[in-house]
Amino acid sequence: MYRLISFFSFLSLIFIISSCTISNSKSGGSDHSGGKTNEILVVTNTDVMWRGVIGEAVTGFFGSLRDDLPQPEPLFSLAYTNEPQFNSTKILKKHHNIFVVNIDPKLSKSFIETKEDLWSVPQRVVKINAKDQEEFFLLFNEYKEAFLKMFDDLEIKRTQKTLKLGEDVMMSQKLAKKFGIKLLLPAGFQVVKEGKDFAWLRQSVSKTSQDLQVNFMIYTYPYTDTNAFNPDRIIAVRDSVCKEYVSGPSESSYVKTATKVIPPVFNETGDLIDGYAVETMGLWELEGDFMGGPFLSYTFVNPNRQEVVTMEGFIYNPNNKKAVYLRQVEAMMKSVVFSEE
Repeated sequence: MYRLISFFSFLSLIFIISSCTISNSKSGGSDHSGGKTNEILVVTNTDVMWRGVIGEAVTGFFGSLRDDLPQPEPLFSLAYTNEPQFNSTKILKKHHNIFVVNIDPKLSKSFIETKEDLWSVPQRVVKINAKDQEEFFLLFNEYKEAFLKMFDDLEIKRTQKTLKLGEDVMMSQKLAKKFGIKLLLPAGFQVVKEGKDFAWLRQSVSKTSQDLQVNFMIYTYPYTDTNAFNPDRIIAVRDSVCKEYVSGPSESSYVKTATKVIPPVFNETGDLIDGYAVETMGLWELEGDFMGGPFLSYTFVNPNRQEVVTMEGFIYNPNNKKAVYLRQVEAMMKSVVFSEE
């Protein structure tokens, strides 16, 4: 989600690993996977390897800072163990994201292995087997973006599984009837404001300092042409809708797109709802007040109604981490399907 990857690099990786399995392991783990959200367990042959250039490269990539948040947060936090400890500790094998580096001079060739749900569910295991350090870097640098996508996809799958356990079915059905789309909506969201083609929901958690707010909104308008996917058009519609409906705590304050510090980023995707969509990542702020945070939205066309649909999640959690909550709304939105209602 947060980095553009080469489509051909990803396809070539799939081709390479399609016939590979993790050596000496049985697939089909039934235990629930563990580990924190947005975390990867890294396994290397030795602690010395982890403290060297290989560990630096892995940390520098997977642990690099996200570019869509107002405060520094990494793409993934990294946990570490060495190979002997990993092989002898069952609980470590239950981690949901595992990245293994195996340097073995006895190998006849270097290769990549990957597996889903190997020791637990859901789980993604990626392993680079390299004859030496040089060949590790050749494979890692060529396919690291594809590895990132695999771990991102697993995080979404895992989060959706959790959301399903506490789904607010009645609210989801209400949105399906109103907008023609259905998605996983966890309990705790309350309607803040509704219009004919608009709904704003909020999930709040009271804290001793500032309350955490996970906001979700949907708005639609008639589809006429592909200009609906133009980045300037997406932001113009967003700001117009927010000015009308999404007010702040102060009189005359309202949400708008922040463009001066970190401009919005737009990505085309075919992964959402089995069709074309534009993903928009950026920051929001209040006109007339001092609140702000990150947002993520998807804009696509509902062919059943000939409408442009935008779904958006935006987070307010001042001076605290926001990535976990942004992941929650991303998982919600990526569960979307067209409704028959």
